[in-house]
Amino acid sequence: MMKYRILRKLTSLVCITIITLLHTNCSQINQNITSFNLYTTQEEMEIGYKISQQYEKQLSLIDDPEIVDYINEIGQRMVGVSKRKSIPFEFKVVDDLSVNAFALPGGFCYINTGLILFADTEAELASVIGHEIAHVVGEHSMKRLSKTRAINGVLQVGNILGLILFGQETTDNALLIADLASTGVLMNYSRGDELEADRLGIQQMHDAGFDPIGSQSFFKKLSKKDGGNSAGFFSTHPATDDRFKQAKRLIENLPNKNYDTLSNSKFDDIKSKISSR
Repeated sequence: MMKYRILRKLTSLVCITIITLLHTNCSQINQNITSFNLYTTQEEMEIGYKISQQYEKQLSLIDDPEIVDYINEIGQRMVGVSKRKSIPFEFKVVDDLSVNAFALPGGFCYINTGLILFADTEAELASVIGHEIAHVVGEHSMKRLSKTRAINGVLQVGNILGLILFGQETTDNALLIADLASTGVLMNYSRGDELEADRLGIQQMHDAGFDPIGSQSFFKKLSKKDGGNSAGFFSTHPATDDRFKQAKRLIENLPNKNYDTLSNSKFDDIKSKISSR
């Protein structure tokens, strides 16, 4: 009986620890960037590089220097005013007509040709690139990966104690469940992550000279699009009313500034070049 009482207490302790880790809000919108992050920046960059190498085996990347340089120029302008400008961000263009973009830890950013074609202005395109930069700036993937790593550690402690007390694992599937829980962890962003990425992205646009109204117009247009191409973007970046309301409020409260024109001939030329491929 004593052993089973100890087991119940141990199980409760492990469960409470896991629940606490899962519900820790590491990304408060109105606070400075803080994080439960078990990884150094160097480790983050190494992880991102290894993942990018695996991803790129499955992606068809555009190697046209004019297209790639244009996207890189937009991205680097916003990186230069971001809170993590010391990271050597890389921007690559994926030959894929779905409206999508994503960023990996360490600043590896991928923009689909479908997203470029879907944007009506350079400001709309910059808003999405800025949003992806902001996920890296906010260390969102690394925070989630750190939680998963911590949970795995808790489960391993539970198993070790179980072995000591009973000579067998407390649960055969504990680590397997933890591994399954980490599936998609790098880009399965929370509501708080999305709100913070929107806030940081809009500020980056403003500081870099891109008109932040492009953010509002892009998401408004995307939210009206039925399924199809928009599903890819919304699967990792769900559109919610609070995101739209926050964007509107932030843009209205920005100080006056002379921004670049919403669109320009270079943007039009790049879209034409992609369309003719």
